[in-house]
Parts: sequence; C-alpha cells; structure tokens
Amino acid sequence: MVGWGNNWRPWRPYPSLLAAEDSFPDPLTGQSAQVGSPLRILGPEAESEETRSKAFRSTKALAKLVNMEDEVEPLLQAIRTGQREALNQLLLQHRDAVRAAVALRMDDHLRARVDESDIVQEASLIVARRIADFLERRPMTFRLWFRQTALECLLQARRKHVGSHRRAVGREVSIDAHSAIILAERLLGPPTPSNAAMAQERAEQVRQAVEELSVVDRDVVLLRCFEGLTNAETATVLELHPDASSKRFARALLHLRDRFVALGLSG
Repeated sequence: MVGWGNNWRPWRPYPSLLAAEDSFPDPLTGQSAQVGSPLRILGPEAESEETRSKAFRSTKALAKLVNMEDEVEPLLQAIRTGQREALNQLLLQHRDAVRAAVALRMDDHLRARVDESDIVQEASLIVARRIADFLERRPMTFRLWFRQTALECLLQARRKHVGSHRRAVGREVSIDAHSAIILAERLLGPPTPSNAAMAQERAEQVRQAVEELSVVDRDVVLLRCFEGLTNAETATVLELHPDASSKRFARALLHLRDRFVALGLSG
C-alpha cells in the first residue's frame, strides 16, 4: 500500500458503481444489507453483557457514524461560513471511528507509551488548522481525511517513541482483545447474554479467522466491518476499483462463514 504522504492520490471511482455503495447484496442470504449494520454471518453466539458492553458501544458508534454521513455536507458548509461549532460537531461525530482505526494499528510497544486518544486529539488539532485548505481542495471525504491525518500522527508517534522509520502504518494491524470483541459483534451479530465464558474465546476465534485471510481481503473486512467505511472509501484507501473491493468483501465473508462453521460458531 502506498504510504500516506504527498504522493497519495485519491481513487476516482466510476459514478455508476457508487450509486449503491451504501448497500450490497449479502452473499450469504441474497438480501440487501446496509453498511454499518451487523452482517450476521452466523446466528448470535452467547456472550455476557459485562465482557461485551464496551465493544457494543464502539460498534453502535460506528453504525451511527455511517447513518450520519448525510449530515456531513451541511456541517462543512456551515464551517465554510465561519461557524466554528460545526467543526467541533463534525470532529465529535467521527472521533470514535477514527480512534478505532488508530487503536487497530497500535502495537504493544507504542501503546505502552501513548494512548490512541492522544493521537486522535493531535489529529483533531491538525484538522482544525487545515480545514480551510480541505474545503478548498476536497481531495476525499472528510471521514477519510480525518482518518488519514490520524494515521500520519500515529506514524510520527511511532518514530518518536519506538524509533521506527516505517513510511506507513496502513496495513500494520494489531487486533487486540477489545478490537476482537468488536469485530466478533460486527461479523456474528448481537450475542445473547447466556454464556459469559464464551466471550473471549469467540473473539479470539474470530481474530484468528480474519488473520488467516489474504492481506488485501483482511484489510477489506476490517475497513468495512470494523471501521465502518463504505465500499467506495475502502476502494480509495486500498487503491482498488470499487467493483474489485466489493467482490473481495463478498469472497472474504464466504470464507469466514465456512471457517466459523468449522469452528462451531453457530447460534
């Protein structure tokens, strides 16, 4: 993947392929599914309220973010007219999703030195300083721009605290226990609270299954299911044609379904 920098160029997808980007045919049921809704590859699996409560809140925030995309343009127009509160509202709407994207790419060495909230706060300040330039150029959606800015801040933090000279962090993911619970919620649907002991085990099985995918298919699943990006945004991040991104997503879901069945993760 090309690193986030001055050489980054947004993909210009075909308009005809963008028309249905907020929904897609579920490869398992044939029915239309909305981006941001639980995919329910399998039926609900038992899990306690205590172990999944934080994950549920994060999942709900991502789903809500997708539904708020229609509100972005009016807020951007308000910012253009000098309404500073509109920028605060826009940052607040996207903060949880951007924090999730950062957390997914923080290894243990960096996490011991800095919190993902600090990275997101720094990115928010940069966005506030550069919002006028963004409104002038509009190189990508606001969500992707905020996300890209945060990942650039993460890269700088890694260089400062860990000494790494990597040029990008886009595909260096680390699915920790908390992220795995969120991902399990997104892929398997809302669990029932009847079996608390299975929560961590299910999350670990989901993590392993996702990491068995090819790098590109794994990234597509994480961007769509964990970060809540649309198909067009996923294609932009991974520099894929939107049609190819959609096909990879469907193929990855089918593979995960078979893997989960083999693991006995059925409701």
